[in-house]
Amino acid sequence: MKDCAQPLQHIEHGIPPVFDERSEVLVLGTMPSPKSREAAFFYGHPQNRFWRVLAALFDEPVPEDNAERADLLLRHHIALWDVLESCDIRGASDASIANPHPNDLSRVLEKAPVRRVFCTGAAAGRYYAKLCEAASGLAAEVLPSPSPANAAWSLPRLVEAYRPVADATTPFKPPVLEVSQVVALERAIAEAGTPLDALMRRAGRFLAFEACKALEGMEGAKEIVIFCGNGNNGGDGWVAGEYLDRWGIPVCLVTAVEPAALTAEPARAAALRATASLSAHSQVVLAPTDAEVPALLNGASLAIDALLGTGFAHDTVKAPFDGWIRALNAARDRGTLVVAADVPSGFSAQMGGERCRARRPHRHDDRAEAGSCRQRRCRTLRTLRGRPDCLHRAARLELARISHRRIRGDRAELLPRIAFRLTRMRVAPIRFPQVEILLSRPCALWKWAGEGAMVPRKN
Repeated sequence: MKDCAQPLQHIEHGIPPVFDERSEVLVLGTMPSPKSREAAFFYGHPQNRFWRVLAALFDEPVPEDNAERADLLLRHHIALWDVLESCDIRGASDASIANPHPNDLSRVLEKAPVRRVFCTGAAAGRYYAKLCEAASGLAAEVLPSPSPANAAWSLPRLVEAYRPVADATTPFKPPVLEVSQVVALERAIAEAGTPLDALMRRAGRFLAFEACKALEGMEGAKEIVIFCGNGNNGGDGWVAGEYLDRWGIPVCLVTAVEPAALTAEPARAAALRATASLSAHSQVVLAPTDAEVPALLNGASLAIDALLGTGFAHDTVKAPFDGWIRALNAARDRGTLVVAADVPSGFSAQMGGERCRARRPHRHDDRAEAGSCRQRRCRTLRTLRGRPDCLHRAARLELARISHRRIRGDRAELLPRIAFRLTRMRVAPIRFPQVEILLSRPCALWKWAGEGAMVPRKN
C-alpha cells in the first residue's frame, strides 16, 4: 500500500555488474530497490535474504559488507547484475514498472564464460525473456524472489530453490601455498587496498562459523575456550571470540598478556575491541597457571588453538605456550574437540616438523630402514600446504614402516596404498617416522583409496 501511494519515479540503474573472466552463471534481479541504491550494491535491504541464501549454499558465514559480497560471488564464479538499466517505478514495487529499458548484458556475456542465467523473481524473468533472451541466446531459469515481501518462501525453501545456482558452478578450490607465498599474498592484498584488519575480521569470523558448526548436535552446556597468542594468529582468536559471544555462545579467551600490552597489529586492536564488547557470560583469563589451564578445558565443549599459526618456524615453543599446547593435546585425548586457526601450534606449516620439544627432531633419509626411525604420534593430518614431493616421501616411509621393508614404486601406485592404510587406521592417530610429513587434504586421500569402498575401523 505504501508503494501504491508513491508517484512513478524514473530510475537509472547506476550499479556496475560484478563478474570476472571466470564467471560461469549470471544471476539477474529486476532493478535495484531504494535500499540497494542507497547501499550502492545489490540486495541491500537488510531483510532481503539473497546473501543469506548464498552463504547457506556455500556453507559460509553471511558477508558483512559489499567487498565481502563481491568476494563471495567471484570465488564461486557467479556474475550478478539486473535486467533493467532504467525504468519508471514506484518505490521497490516491480509490479509498477513502466518504460523498461534493458541493460547491455553483452558487457558480461562477451567477457565471461557464462553457461546459465538465473532470474531472482517472476518480474526479472519476464523482462529478461522479453528484452534480453534473444540477444543473449540463453534462456533464463526463474527462481523465487528472496525479497522479504515473498513471505511464503522460508529461508530453507529458498536455499533449496537456489541450489541449481551452486550446482552450475565449478566448486571453489582454495590454492595450496608455501608460507612465503602466503606472506607475499597478504602483502599484495594490503597494497591493493584491503587492510590486514579486514582480513583478520574475515578469518576470525570464518573460525567462529566453523566452531559453531562443530557445536551442532553436542549435548549439554556449550562453552568455548580460545587460546590466543601474542601475534596476529592470536588476533584471529580474539575476533572469533567476539563473534561467538555476539552469537550467544559463552567464550573464555585465554591470553598471556593484557590486550593493551600486545604489540602486533592488528591483533592488539582486535583484542581491545573484543574485550570491550564481551557480554557478561564470557570472560578473559589472563596468564593462567599450569594448574588452571586444564581446569578451564575440563568444562569446555570445544577449544580453539590460535597461538602460533603458519609463521612459527623456531626450534622450540616457549612458555607458557608449550604448556598450553600440552594441555590442548591432553584435552583432545579426553574427547574435547580442538580446532586450530591455520595449523596446530607447535608445527612448522612449511615442513610439518614438530617444535614442542626442547630440541629439533632428527631428520632421517627415506632410504633408511623404517624400523630404525624414532616414531612419534601424529597430532593431526590437517596441515602441510602442498609439497607433493614430501607427500610422496611420507607415503613411502609409512608403507615401509608398516611392511618393515623398503618400498619402491612410483607416486601413482603409492598414493592409493597409503590412502588405504590411512583409511583402515581411521586416519588419526597414526605413528610416522621422525621425518613425518603431515599429509594435507586427507579427504582427497580417502577418495584415492576408493570412495565408499572402505569404512574406517573403530578403535
